Amino acid sequence: MTIKKLTLMSPEGSPIVGALCEDASICPLSVFYDSSRSIIDLIYEEAPTSNLRKVDGKIILVDKNDKEWPECIVIDQALFGK
Repeated sequence: MTIKKLTLMSPEGSPIVGALCEDASICPLSVFYDSSRSIIDLIYEEAPTSNLRKVDGKIILVDKNDKEWPECIVIDQALFGK
């Protein structure tokens, strides 16, 4: 079993600071990938202050410039460089 912590960056190269909550707060998170089972785990470093904001069923992540990104785009980039 190989588990790797992913470094999340926006497609524009800015670090991701967390997941956006419905109350506009940001919940810090870490993302881990288990390559032997192809499983991605999002671990929230603190309890979200409200529900996570989703668009089309996808969690919204925020970079250090307050730009919003769908989680799938950011995670794909971290895993596959796309």
